[in-house]
Amino acid sequence: MATTLAVGLAVAGPANAFDLPIDYTANTTTVLKKLNQKVTFPATGLTSVLSTEDFSTGTLTGELNLPTTTTDLKLGSLNLATVTLSIVDPSPVTGTVKFAEDFTTVALKAQQSFKVKINSIQPLGLDTGSANLNLLPAGAHCETSVTTADLAGTIDLSGTSLDTTLSGTYPIPAFTGCGNLVGPVLNSLVSGPGNTLTVALKTVAPETTKAQLRQAAAR
Repeated sequence: MATTLAVGLAVAGPANAFDLPIDYTANTTTVLKKLNQKVTFPATGLTSVLSTEDFSTGTLTGELNLPTTTTDLKLGSLNLATVTLSIVDPSPVTGTVKFAEDFTTVALKAQQSFKVKINSIQPLGLDTGSANLNLLPAGAHCETSVTTADLAGTIDLSGTSLDTTLSGTYPIPAFTGCGNLVGPVLNSLVSGPGNTLTVALKTVAPETTKAQLRQAAAR
């Protein structure tokens, strides 16, 4: 959600209204604060639109759907289990943009709401006779209530792309529907505030996208 825009390109008024579609490849990680553990999601796409009327301020909207991922749940150096988790019911990404007066950068603020769902928990180091043992009860719907990530980043307009990294924090609410044994353990180890979320965005067509932005700002 970037070549230098010439100073003095701002033209006030609705006649200068402009919507710029930006397609990104998104590489997303989160760090679970209580465990100090990084979870990496498979790369995916973010389809976004940057809208502005005066190249001073504007809005950002987009769609980001993170793929399911699998990670080892650790307590210190001890691997406890392999956990498969999903980000479900994601809202659209919404936010604001603010162009620097000298048109060298764009400051971004964005939000997305979602739930965290645990699909399976497979214990490590236990001889259960089944490689597919799932500690969640059959038919369990183990997930949190809705949480919101507040993210921020900056686009460098002097560069050759509109690449940026959005980062911020979000709380993980208590898990429900996980069973009487697993639920309390998850809430003790994982639920809580201050978890970080980082979304590294790489422009899919940087030259074309930058050219569209320069042409619109020069109108």
